[in-house]
Amino acid sequence: MPPAPVPLRLDPVRALTRTPLLSAEDERRLAEACAAGRRAAARLTSLEDPPGDRVALEETVDIGLRARSHLVLANMRLVVALARSHQHRGVPLGDLVQEGTLGLIAAVDRFDPSHGTRFSTYAVAWVRRHVSDGMSTRRAVRLPPRAERDAVSCREAAEALVHEAGRVPAPAAIAARTGLAVSVVERLMAADAPVVSLDAAGLDVAVVGGAASRDLTAEAAVREALRTLPEGDREVVERRFGLDGGGPRTARAVADELGRTTAWVRATERRVLRALRTHPAVSGLGG
Repeated sequence: MPPAPVPLRLDPVRALTRTPLLSAEDERRLAEACAAGRRAAARLTSLEDPPGDRVALEETVDIGLRARSHLVLANMRLVVALARSHQHRGVPLGDLVQEGTLGLIAAVDRFDPSHGTRFSTYAVAWVRRHVSDGMSTRRAVRLPPRAERDAVSCREAAEALVHEAGRVPAPAAIAARTGLAVSVVERLMAADAPVVSLDAAGLDVAVVGGAASRDLTAEAAVREALRTLPEGDREVVERRFGLDGGGPRTARAVADELGRTTAWVRATERRVLRALRTHPAVSGLGG
């Protein structure tokens, strides 16, 4: 009996980079078509053109939109590269790619090919700014640049200690690894805790030092809902979001603690959060 075929595992981020790169001439041609399309759209909305021009204007708008899409897709490698440079810092790669794509689209809509600059040179600042904004919105407290670097060092040290010791490290252990004072580590770990959305309708619980600081009623409701879940599912959510008192952990850290794969932890997390949204104790908190 022949072996079962191995299913293909497609990387959605890598799939975004399949459009071939553009030459300088292709960039200029597409950018000019985008600009012409924007001008034509503006004339259509002004209602000052005779009816006979409308068909030609609409065709120019359509060509411009296709050129815009082509220019965006051909430069997704830039977005993915900048997003990967911020990976493993608490924000999923997919979210960073989305933020960077918004910056890329803004660059396409503002690029003037008559200046003679390559589009990628112009776009990098827009993409980097949006990716950085995506990083800053992961927490409830915005940190200055130096504190941001120290927070990243603490997070990386904590993850390394989890791998080595198999448990969540104490602030003193992180301080010894990073060379920072224990009090500084404690403050950075508290400020670095992300805002965790448990309900798309509006239930946001900010986990700081393992306690929900924004809404104690919401925390009580979430804990009540968690008690109805199987122990394994409850453990995943409690460890991911720090509800067990050990502070928020990455999916990889939780997987190491439970002896599971990261994919299993993420799948369990998604399934549990879907169940929580419909739980009677939680669903009434969206208003």
